[in-house]
Amino acid sequence: MLDSLKMNENKIRRGLGIFKIDQPPSKDIVALEKDLELLEQVWQSFQKWQGLWAEWKVGVFADIQTDTMEMQAQQILKKINKLGREIKSRDKSWEICEHTKREIEQFKRTMPLIQALKNPAMRPRHWTQLKNEVQKP
Repeated sequence: MLDSLKMNENKIRRGLGIFKIDQPPSKDIVALEKDLELLEQVWQSFQKWQGLWAEWKVGVFADIQTDTMEMQAQQILKKINKLGREIKSRDKSWEICEHTKREIEQFKRTMPLIQALKNPAMRPRHWTQLKNEVQKP
């Protein structure tokens, strides 16, 4: 649809060129292109987060790198926040931005627990106590 709008705009411009009338680009089409670009970036960030989260959920706990996890989450959150500000400056609001932001912030709140559990001082007796507390065999 956007391509057909651009083609129509170019056709009109060529027609106006015959009469030496300069027509600036359509503000609506430019705004629509920018919105689509922002939307694509938001969804790419969301998909990247979902991929990382899916990988981390099934990974071996002993092999996870908490520093890398925290850094990657922070990078995506920073990008989402930046995109969110830009979207708000355009008087728009997209739920996907807020949803992704909430998911990453929730993950970041659990990082201290994950880091504590990764502490080399955790012994088998500590794991046994923890399993008893959460009632998992």
